[in-house]
Amino acid sequence: MKKKSDYIIGIDEAGRGPLAGSVYVGVVALPKNYKSVFKKTNAPTKLADSKKLSEKQREEWFAWMKKNKILHAYAIATAKQIDAINIARACDYAAQKAYNKLKVESRKLKVRIIADGGLTVSVPKNVIFQHYPKADELVPAVSLASIVAKVSRDRYMEHMHKKYPHYAFNEHKGYGTKKHYHALHKHGPSPIHRLTFLSSLHTIHKRK
Repeated sequence: MKKKSDYIIGIDEAGRGPLAGSVYVGVVALPKNYKSVFKKTNAPTKLADSKKLSEKQREEWFAWMKKNKILHAYAIATAKQIDAINIARACDYAAQKAYNKLKVESRKLKVRIIADGGLTVSVPKNVIFQHYPKADELVPAVSLASIVAKVSRDRYMEHMHKKYPHYAFNEHKGYGTKKHYHALHKHGPSPIHRLTFLSSLHTIHKRK
């Protein structure tokens, strides 16, 4: 993989399963000599899928990417978009937007794109695209993409907590915890809740 490509672009999402909030998709482009880049720049230790890292570790990797100008971007699909086109299509929509933000493809560069799970993007004919389960555990660029998505989404949910404090988004980030369901029954859904994810809650009908 490293010998055949000048850049490996990783793509991964965060927030596919929550009841509220946008889904975020991160993309990261690593050069083929990324191991030497890691060593020269004193990269944080223990790179892994964002779900297997602590918040502090994720923030350290995110700061490292910014400091060392590692090409990265993210894009979102909102709760309303998710309700309109379903979560799978919304993830692909955000993935395409995020991918389009990176400018590493050219006739002189060989690029390979690897996405986690079933994420799909449209790419030029000269670009190799693959997607498979657990890519976020096996491919460093995808692991970093998962960190970009997770850190960016967590920050967004912290902001949403300040706007809609009844739901404790800062604690569960929109996932379906008991505390979250209790708040939904008491206050109804907020403007950022995914109504199609709440169809089983018959007492909840409209956003406030």
